[in-house]
Amino acid sequence: MSRLPYSERIQSLHSHIPDSNWRLISNPTDIYYYTGLDCTESPEREAWLFVNNTQTLLCHTPFLVPSANSYAVLASLRVHEVAKKLISLCDEKTHLTVALDTDNITVAEQEAFATLFTVTQLNRKFLWEQRQLKSKLEIQHLTSAAQITARVMEKTIKALRVGITEQDLLRSVLQFFLEEKATAAFPPVIAFGDHTALPHHRPSTTVLEKNMPVLLDIGAKYEMYCGDMTRTVWFGDTVDPEFVKIESIVKDAYSQAEQQAVAGSAISAVDRAARDLISAAGYGPYYIHTTGHGLGLEIHEPPSLYHTESGKLETNSTITIEPGIYVPGKFGYRYENTLLITTKQPKILTKTE
Repeated sequence: MSRLPYSERIQSLHSHIPDSNWRLISNPTDIYYYTGLDCTESPEREAWLFVNNTQTLLCHTPFLVPSANSYAVLASLRVHEVAKKLISLCDEKTHLTVALDTDNITVAEQEAFATLFTVTQLNRKFLWEQRQLKSKLEIQHLTSAAQITARVMEKTIKALRVGITEQDLLRSVLQFFLEEKATAAFPPVIAFGDHTALPHHRPSTTVLEKNMPVLLDIGAKYEMYCGDMTRTVWFGDTVDPEFVKIESIVKDAYSQAEQQAVAGSAISAVDRAARDLISAAGYGPYYIHTTGHGLGLEIHEPPSLYHTESGKLETNSTITIEPGIYVPGKFGYRYENTLLITTKQPKILTKTE
């Protein structure tokens, strides 16, 4: 069975560190990306990864600390234990400089490290650039996650019936994922009626009735990688004419954005393609989020597909395209797929084969 290239990733990271100072990688997903150690589901800190331009130190907890201590004290004790290991490894007489990932470390941990080292801020730019470009095996896992998502979407739409609640359908979705040997990559959005106008609605006891819109935003997590897909359907025979109109606008906006989503295209151009079409149709104020985002080990990763973003799309990166229109108090409509970026038209991953 193929394995992800952890050692190659570490070597590449070493080559992009310009000095011998240490970098502390504290995001559990980053640690998995570089080492294969999965501590992403733990509510507590289980590992630290220190790297410089030649060395790697993985500190895997738990350490021997009193369980009754508060988290702040627990974090402080762990930091001191890790510091001892690092100092022992380096055998340095001079004070060490360590760059901390302040987006993924607590204030207590940061303060504890500051008493032991000279601390600076970690630049995550290369980490994100490295994670954005997917390997062959990563693409296989992402494709599997997306295909599972598409199959579960089909099952979920078929499960719609009068009297079912949003929470009932949520339980069905989670069961469908388990049957596919997957889990949910994020809390599913299951919305009936005017709840569809809330992009991140959480399922409630609202009951499905005839002639209601239904918005389903779901994603499978398979072999640590995420899929993401949204479909909006009308449940019933008497369709609101504005729903039909908005459906057409959103799908046209999606198509325009998809045509822009090729390697080398400006990220901002993908968003503009969708946003300009929706604005021209008179629904600009009701398009209230970005046109999409990167995804991989995490459901939201760079790039963010928005008209103010710089940069270009890269070959073998994965993104979502998900334009939407949300009319408060009435309904919303979103259409989303997960796509693999190539030098030609993107490959839609969220489809069954």
